[in-house]
Amino acid sequence: MPRSGFVIFSHGRFAQRDIQINAGCFRRQFPAPFSKIRIAEYGVLTMHFFRYDVSLRIRHPNMESDIICKKLGLNVFRRWTAGEQRKTPKGSFLKGIHESTYCCFNLEHPEDTGLADFLKSCCEKFYPHRDFFEQIRLTHGSSEYFIGWYSDRNSGEVFDSELLSRLVELGIDLSIDFYGGAEHSE
Repeated sequence: MPRSGFVIFSHGRFAQRDIQINAGCFRRQFPAPFSKIRIAEYGVLTMHFFRYDVSLRIRHPNMESDIICKKLGLNVFRRWTAGEQRKTPKGSFLKGIHESTYCCFNLEHPEDTGLADFLKSCCEKFYPHRDFFEQIRLTHGSSEYFIGWYSDRNSGEVFDSELLSRLVELGIDLSIDFYGGAEHSE
């Protein structure tokens, strides 16, 4: 016999939720943040919470960071060029020089967009720059989507073949760091 009732959740960016209905299971996207989901006629509701952040990171042995920033037209979070004096994020000088160029761009996403869908939209945005990404690879550089995945319980996401194919076309790698514990989940 199906259960009914309300389930109340706190706010936050959550991606995919699995709803288990009697013997079957299907996936459904819910907008986030949300406060209530009515469970009439459905059965057990199992939530797999996670929040994520995505950045595009580019490394190159000698390309100027200014060229990368101008070509992509993004606001840079952190950058340096090979041969420059090392500095802290606040600008204090450190010993040594940077051996390679690095640019990191934070990619802001709508709170109600799942991770896979957001990565697909990023790939579409960067597709016109595919020749530039290829140039980076051919000259011994690399590009990656760095994903910070925050969850205090079991969670998951499906990266379908369409997304993976687009990543291959662009030559963009995936780097995923998982951060667990309640202190990271909100």
